[in-house]
Amino acid sequence: MHEKASSLKISVIIPIYNVEAYLEECLNSVISQTLKEIEIICVDDGSPDNSLAILNQYAKKDNRIIIISQTNQGLSGARNSGLELAQGEFVYFLDSDDYLDNNEALKVMYRAVENASIDILSFNHRTIGMEEKSYFREMKHNEVVNGKSYLQRNGMWSVMVWLRLYRREYLKKIDFRFVTGITSEDDEALPRFYFGAQRVKHIEDVLLVYRRRDDSISTSMTSPKLILGLVAIVRTYFHLSRREEAEGFNKYLYNKMLEYLFILFEKTFSVENQEEALLQYKILISKLQFTPLEMKLLENEEKYIKYHNVEKQDKRFVLSVYYTRRFRILYFKYIRRYGA
Repeated sequence: MHEKASSLKISVIIPIYNVEAYLEECLNSVISQTLKEIEIICVDDGSPDNSLAILNQYAKKDNRIIIISQTNQGLSGARNSGLELAQGEFVYFLDSDDYLDNNEALKVMYRAVENASIDILSFNHRTIGMEEKSYFREMKHNEVVNGKSYLQRNGMWSVMVWLRLYRREYLKKIDFRFVTGITSEDDEALPRFYFGAQRVKHIEDVLLVYRRRDDSISTSMTSPKLILGLVAIVRTYFHLSRREEAEGFNKYLYNKMLEYLFILFEKTFSVENQEEALLQYKILISKLQFTPLEMKLLENEEKYIKYHNVEKQDKRFVLSVYYTRRFRILYFKYIRRYGA
């Protein structure tokens, strides 16, 4: 019989698409965990390969494995399906081409959060494949802060969903769902995860092995879905800044919005349908409530990106654009008035 929901400590949600070469290593790393009070929700997102057959074989051997088979909805849709079914005290999203670093990983996570009212726990990882390296945050081991402080200290660093354990009741409280139909979904989710979190914690333990593949979704930087993802990220930071009353954090959110807005503009030059990407960018700009001066500064930033990042022109030939850009940075950092 499946573990009773009331005793489930962690729901491990694994979205699966076309990963038969890696799936067994991923599943083995989960079923071998010393923390036994878990459920393993495997969401087959319409895989055309042998992934579903592998899942069925494992489910026969371990009754903690729950299989959801659905037509392709993308990574976000698969994660959302798993989240709807989850019954554990905490939720962990594990990508199916990655694996847990050791058989104590989930126990280490749970011990770090039990009886501490932690909303989100972060930890470290190492990378294999195209790159082999270990990554660490600029936070002290076992340090507890609120979510806004965490965001300001860590920014865009390690936005990946699979580097965190989430209290399920907290996710329900903020009515969290991943945005579908985009890539960079983790970047979009990160500020929403942390904006309302009261207690978040970091531990230095390396608990996850990330497989960096040149054919993975995360390495596709020219996909039209990337443009949609960046648009979603900009909107998220903008709307959160409108909700934030504290000027300091409001400024942080607003400048993160700008940071992603400029990434979006640069990416319009690399996608296949540049005209459509530029249209998406212009529509977004029109909804962000910039003043006439700010619009001039943004237009100058667009020139700078085109000259410097795309055409690789020497800055000596675009000095006016270069110095206006420096004023833009100072303006949004010190001059502009921020408020909800």
